[in-house]
Amino acid sequence: MTARKRVSQTNQAKPIEHANQLTLALLQPDTLLTTIEVAIALRLHYRTLEEWRKAGIGPRALRMGRLWRYRVSDLLAYLDNPASVA
Repeated sequence: MTARKRVSQTNQAKPIEHANQLTLALLQPDTLLTTIEVAIALRLHYRTLEEWRKAGIGPRALRMGRLWRYRVSDLLAYLDNPASVA
């Protein structure tokens, strides 16, 4: 095993459960987030959110002109019960 492999294996980030939800809970409920910000918080690719939005699934999104935004309160509702939102 090379030194490069050893370093990369020991420095791998371990996911902390519910960290994203806690971070979102610290924001005001009416705060609007971009698709990229939501993708980072949910650890998804932004295209996944776009596809979900087109299919009518996933967290509720708001259209503001040509841009899409997500309310923190809608994201928290989605994380609490993914089947009930969209």
